[in-house]
Amino acid sequence: MLNKVLLFSWLSILLTQGHLSAQSKEYDIFQLRFLYNEVKFDEVIQLGRTLLKNPERLDQKDLEHIHKYLALSFFNTGLTDSSRSHFYTLLSINPAFEPDPIQTSPKILEFFGRIKSSFEKEREKRTVIPYTQYVFVEDIRPAAALRSLLLPGWGQWYKKQPSKAYLFGGAFISATLSVGISYALEKNMRQKYLDEKDPARIAGRYDDYNTMSKTRRIMQYTALALWGASIADALFSSYDPLLQPRVDEQYLGLSLQITF
Repeated sequence: MLNKVLLFSWLSILLTQGHLSAQSKEYDIFQLRFLYNEVKFDEVIQLGRTLLKNPERLDQKDLEHIHKYLALSFFNTGLTDSSRSHFYTLLSINPAFEPDPIQTSPKILEFFGRIKSSFEKEREKRTVIPYTQYVFVEDIRPAAALRSLLLPGWGQWYKKQPSKAYLFGGAFISATLSVGISYALEKNMRQKYLDEKDPARIAGRYDDYNTMSKTRRIMQYTALALWGASIADALFSSYDPLLQPRVDEQYLGLSLQITF
């Protein structure tokens, strides 16, 4: 019973941490928008740069918002080259992006219009324009968790984490085999206890049976805990995707970021 409580407590903590992380990210995006509306462009730039230091926390929509407010803030502070760079990044994420014509000044709309009209042309010419280009890859953790649900360690193997796969898989198989062995021994000892006719040996037979019964339950809880831990690790832990970051030397400042 204690092992079950510990397992469910641990899973609850992981779920809570994931929920709090999502809330924190939403607050950061809200704060970025609030600072821009308050005409605090320098603070927008500072916060936006800080958020971009950890792109793995951000999804595609988050990146759009951050680069949009950075582009707008840089333009409003007179740094048009930086604004242009972030608009280019924004278009690489969402080529259909258009600023809100009601909330955006005509000067910015005109500036963005020129950028968008030349965006594809300049990319084809490989013009030296500094902007960040993101490559989005599928998050395989849900699929990995499903595999670990069927067999602990399989999800870790799917995530290209062989050490973890061997650890979870080996430990689970060992615990499961121990459950089977202890169950067979428990059954045998129970039968010996029931068949015992010598009053002097009945207590001893019962103690052996009771000890093995406790051992079997412990191994069951251990196997259950390993099964749950493997699923949680496959679903929540980070991993290195097959696509690795690289820098295209023909583009000044061009970098590849991977986010989920």
